[in-house]
Amino acid sequence: MWTSSKELCLQAGGEGVKLNIGCGRKPLPGYVNVDRTTWDGVDYVLDAAHLPDDWASSFEEVRADHILEHVVDFPAVWQEMHRVLRPGGLLNVEVPYGPDSNPFHVRHFTERSLMTLLNPTSCLEGGVWYEEVSRTFGPASGFPW
Repeated sequence: MWTSSKELCLQAGGEGVKLNIGCGRKPLPGYVNVDRTTWDGVDYVLDAAHLPDDWASSFEEVRADHILEHVVDFPAVWQEMHRVLRPGGLLNVEVPYGPDSNPFHVRHFTERSLMTLLNPTSCLEGGVWYEEVSRTFGPASGFPW
């Protein structure tokens, strides 16, 4: 059973409620940790494409760290992430760059696809503003930008 946005605020210890979608085995302190599987530290077992209705505009930050490449219903998850984000909130997304051999990745991201997604007029109505797209390198990204 989930909690109302007011109770989420109390659970997280104040007004700055943060959501970690698809936390898996890496829940973060100070975040409401959500995953579709029960792991230690997961606060709510939920489908990211169907977050509770009363979580609308509840989070100052929505974090999705290396989960979007696994999501089958990407448009629904992307919309939900924005729906639960407060106006002026931070959408913190990290995805691997380019094609890879991971059989569990159902989509791949490139600089062009990311810039299309991050263009507020291309996929969403409303005041979503993106200040920075970071380019990082590491084991998950074998392709230079």
